Amino acid sequence: MAATFAYSLLRNHFHTLVKTRPEDEIRETLKKTLKVSEKPLGFDYLSQQFSNFFNAYAKTINKAYDRTGSLFQHPFGRVLVTSDRQFWAVIAYIHQNPQKHHFVDDFREWKWSSYHTLLADKPTRLQRAHVLDWFGGKQRYLDLHAQWVSDADSKWFAADDED
Repeated sequence: MAATFAYSLLRNHFHTLVKTRPEDEIRETLKKTLKVSEKPLGFDYLSQQFSNFFNAYAKTINKAYDRTGSLFQHPFGRVLVTSDRQFWAVIAYIHQNPQKHHFVDDFREWKWSSYHTLLADKPTRLQRAHVLDWFGGKQRYLDLHAQWVSDADSKWFAADDED
């Protein structure tokens, strides 16, 4: 039910940009499969689905490593992307995040990010064509990534991420 546009996996946290289907499409699918009620799905419903995923992941890790308790320190953050400018800024912020946290001197060096995957020709599950079209092509993607997304600029779309 979702398409992934960008990601960055860091040592102690991660960022991902996911686009979901419109609420009416999700509702129709759920009606057919789960007989879901008519209450609004919206952002809260999607947040709950991610929460369920993280909880299941934590339970699996706890069982595999004979541990107990929370796996994640803080509840996950989520932000609704509502404009073209926000879309490219979120992608650039995600890709620049390893440099922000001083894991590398240049975010383009970080190999656990979708930055290079979106530029490559190899098959991927990322929505490469959609992202590059949205940016206006590869060169525009590169140009916009060259603009640093500052913390001040990012506050309007990204929750504080911890070091």
